This record gives sequence, structure tokens and C-alpha cells, in this order.
Amino acid sequence: MDGTPAGGTARVEPRQFQVHVDLSCSDDAAFGDAVDWWLTKSLDIVSTAWGRPVVDAREAWFSFAFLLDRGTEHEARGHAEVLSALKASLNQSLGDLSFSLEMEASSEAPVVVTLTAGGYEGEPELTDLDITFHPTRYCTPTIADELEDQLEQLLLQLPANQDITFVNVTDDNQRPGSTALDLAMKRGQYPARQSSRTVLRSYSWMLYLHQDMLARLGGVKELRQTNAFWRVTPTSQGAVLRATAHLADYQGARVRAVRDALQPVLPIGPARNPTLRTRHLRIAWDEGHDGPFDHPPTRDEIERRRDSGTAWVPPSDER
Repeated sequence: MDGTPAGGTARVEPRQFQVHVDLSCSDDAAFGDAVDWWLTKSLDIVSTAWGRPVVDAREAWFSFAFLLDRGTEHEARGHAEVLSALKASLNQSLGDLSFSLEMEASSEAPVVVTLTAGGYEGEPELTDLDITFHPTRYCTPTIADELEDQLEQLLLQLPANQDITFVNVTDDNQRPGSTALDLAMKRGQYPARQSSRTVLRSYSWMLYLHQDMLARLGGVKELRQTNAFWRVTPTSQGAVLRATAHLADYQGARVRAVRDALQPVLPIGPARNPTLRTRHLRIAWDEGHDGPFDHPPTRDEIERRRDSGTAWVPPSDER
């Protein structure tokens, strides 16, 4: 399938590109190494957008704060200084390792990045990362297109030594640690993270599926045959799914097609109707709405979907 939105719906252009990662880290050192890898890869993506390495302290700097110590912010210039300060803090056994990191740019940078990490002592299964790439007014359409391809390459290069259970790329993740589907189904982020090894947390524009979840869906060949995805790429650890060529085109009937293709591994529960708070989400709602949208479908459209069996019906089995 190509990347053209169905039904002539106007494209909903993304204002940001978000990556959410759920992974398990055995100790502080593993957590620090994971942050190092994701931060390095994120800065590589920013460097590509800039057309040169992000190394000049006069052009880019970072501020970060540990979330248990909100009164203290730290400034660091350059990747190496950030990691040095971060790892020094980790070695102090602070307990809750959650922190936020924000990149600032004083030049005409087309893209900047923020990263929020949560490493919860004693509960390594709840480690998560939220990385957001923010296009600025200097970001051209060509740079934005290249950014999307770079994000796909990021998912294709996931390291084998990280125990990753979920990764998505989208523009509608919610507060750090929560996906659009979590909000639509009113799922708490804590139980959603706990079950992310066996239950897919969202049917976003781009997804990484680990081998076990991929096998439950019938493998790469079966997913390709659904015609729900623009590209399905196998990796040594699973597969990367890309629904459309561009995130802006992931809406309407394509969202519903992806949801239906991934239904066997999605959480059980209702997502009945969008509200003013949730109408921007790229979600296929139970009552026949296919988001994001700026107006609801007509009653005739909803009835046609129900008659054709494309409206959501709760499965009888439980996962």
C-alpha cells in the first residue's frame, strides 16, 4: 500500500516526532549504557538534520534535572559532558533514576531533541525512555522526510544487548511513559509497561515488534499480506513496521487497517468515542471514527462500517 491517506482526508502534519521505548535494565550501569546508546543515536539524527556534527558548545547545550530533585537543574555542554554528569549521579545510587534532558540551540537549527528517562530502582522491567525530535521553523520538507527515514533506521539498528519490549514512533504519545492507546483506552501507564512484553501498547505509525510478538502475528510474510503496512522489515530480533511513507499520511482508514492487522496482540478493552481531549489521536475508535480528524464521520459512514464488519467487536478470548 502506498502512503496516500484514504478518502481524501486532509493530511494532519506532525509537529513533533516521538519515540517511546520500554526496556529492562538489570542495574544502574546497564541503565546508563542504554541512555548512552539512545542519546548518541538521537544526536546522530540531529547532526544529519543539521548537516554537520553537533559538537560546538556555542551552538548547542543541554539542561537536565533529576525528577526527584526538581529544585536543581544542571547545565552541560556537549554529549560527553552530559554523560559524565549523568553517570556520576547514577553512581551515587540516588534511587529513582528518572531524569529529563533538553537540548537548546542558539543557531538556526532545523531540529532539536529532548529525552526523558525513567529507571526505577528495584523494578528494572519498568525502565523507559521518551525521545522527542522537535522540527523548528528552519526545518525544510526535505529535512523532515530525511528525519522520518532516520527514525526507521534507528529502529532497525536496535542493539541485541538491550532487552527491549516496545518501541514506537509517532506524534501522539502522551505524557512521558504513556501512549495514545493508553489514553484512548484509559489504561494506566504502570500496568501497560508491565505487560508490554506480551501486549502491544499501541498501533502507532512505526513500531518495533520483538520475535515472540511477531510470531503470534504469523511472522513477516503474514503481516505483509494484510496490506496494512507500507513496509515491513525483518531484523535479527523481530521486525519494524512502517504504516505509511510519511507520518502525516497515517490517518483514517489506514489507522483502522493497522489496528485490525495487529488486533491479536492489542489490549482488550473499549476505546468507544473520541473527546475534545483525544480527537487528535491516530486511533480507530469503536464507534467508527478514524482519527485524527477535524470533524466526526456521518451517521451513514458509521453504519456502513458496522454493516461491513469494520467496526470494532470485542474478542471473546483474553490475553
